Amino acid sequence: MNLPSRTSSKITKKPTPLLTSMNMSNVCANFHEHVKCVSKGLNLIQEDGKINPEGVKTHIGHIVSDQAKADSIFKECAQDKGSERENTKHLWECLYEKHVFGSSHGHHHSSESSSSSEEHHHH
Repeated sequence: MNLPSRTSSKITKKPTPLLTSMNMSNVCANFHEHVKCVSKGLNLIQEDGKINPEGVKTHIGHIVSDQAKADSIFKECAQDKGSERENTKHLWECLYEKHVFGSSHGHHHSSESSSSSEEHHHH
């Protein structure tokens, strides 16, 4: 029993996730400008180039349901590196490594394997 009209109306209401539609290989040439723009659009980086803690927490919270793990990822990834370029670079690399970004590409199994590396807590 298919109800295509109902399911398609649900899909159209859903906002398109920016990150899943992003093709990394196509943006490498102008990667920093692209990331900077997307980061500001997603409220990850403030206009002054500093990391926006609330925005980062929100995005981690969408992917990571375990609050302790989310806090640990936040502490590691949302460090001020002194410049907009470094902040953006560190934040994105860190969030990719933690599977917050790019998590829709079937990497769900990796959360189990990375749990052992989550043992080191930063206080």
